[in-house]
Amino acid sequence: MIVVYQPFSEDFHSQIVNLIKESGLVCNTKELPRYGVAIVSQDFGHVIGYAGGHGKYGTVAHIDILVVDSGTREKGIGTILINKVCHLLLEAGYTNFTAEVEASNDKAIHLYLKLGAELKMSFGLNIETQRVIDTTSSLTRYHERPK
Repeated sequence: MIVVYQPFSEDFHSQIVNLIKESGLVCNTKELPRYGVAIVSQDFGHVIGYAGGHGKYGTVAHIDILVVDSGTREKGIGTILINKVCHLLLEAGYTNFTAEVEASNDKAIHLYLKLGAELKMSFGLNIETQRVIDTTSSLTRYHERPK
């Protein structure tokens, strides 16, 4: 595996956009987050994972997206990506991180919890049924700034 940091070549950018679209995630693919990391397969030269984040306020940054190719999941790529993007954010002066995950995405929630995040649930209202639904899990991770 090769780790590639932003700015990305046009080819890598388009591969990241395709990976995001194929995963079914909803996000602005025209403008990727300011701090981004991609993992590229050394054998095939294509992007197999991407994570990105941006500064929110003060020392708080938000992990906007984490996506790993379905054929390469559960091999530690998500952990590498989150650690790499958090390191970029730490170098930029951010020490607290947040992320939002679909409440039904058990694997992503497990990954963030394994990495030391605290879980906070939020709820929304389904307009059609008027029932309260569990919409996202907000995860917060605190770090020491590197010396």
